[in-house]
Amino acid sequence: MEWSKEKDHNPRARYYLGVDVARYGGDENAFVIAELLGTNIKIVKVSTTARVSTTDTIGRIMEIDERFKFNKIFIDDSGLGATLTDVLTDKIGRRVMGLNNASKRIEVQGEEKKEGIFKEDLYSNALMLMETGKLELINNLGLLKSLKSITYEYGETKTSRKIKIFGDYSHITEAMVRACWCLKERGLDLYIY
Repeated sequence: MEWSKEKDHNPRARYYLGVDVARYGGDENAFVIAELLGTNIKIVKVSTTARVSTTDTIGRIMEIDERFKFNKIFIDDSGLGATLTDVLTDKIGRRVMGLNNASKRIEVQGEEKKEGIFKEDLYSNALMLMETGKLELINNLGLLKSLKSITYEYGETKTSRKIKIFGDYSHITEAMVRACWCLKERGLDLYIY
């Protein structure tokens, strides 16, 4: 599937951006745009940048947002992404949402519980969408290469079972699973009368 904003933009759809952040390191910044119509998602655009400054990345996100008017922008807010999320929240507002991969556990009344969104949740959501035919992908070699690089391992400790998800070219997939989170976070259209 090829997609062009000029020809294929759907005014009834909602648009979301998933971002995986890198800086001058080995990884690329990845930007994935999802179109949500009902409960079906199309990944319509994938782009990357390499070895650019944080300010360049912020400017690029604001420029893309100006064109698409995203309902939400999902950023990996671990590490460098936390700064990006803070700055963009100040500039764009509450449409910016950090989705952190880190596992967090909290203790509530002596019982250990999960908190926040886990990497497994992000990937399980995207997998469910693919398996049920609710996710359509554009023909993008980088995206396909990234998806193909993802592997997982199961491990167990005395107290829990763990799954480790990783890949040697995972940054585009990381942005994609964040964009796919739009189905979970699309929110309600509330009106005050």
